[in-house]
Amino acid sequence: MLNTSYNDREPIVETPAHALATFQACDLDAACLGDYLVQRA
Repeated sequence: MLNTSYNDREPIVETPAHALATFQACDLDAACLGDYLVQRA
């Protein structure tokens, strides 16, 4: 996992669960988590 803040005033993402929660709360279109690509519907 890439350790990132998603550049959205959020602290550093440390876990997959935190990455998904941050993704849901921001305006990103997609997030890559290991072998998975999560996209907005």
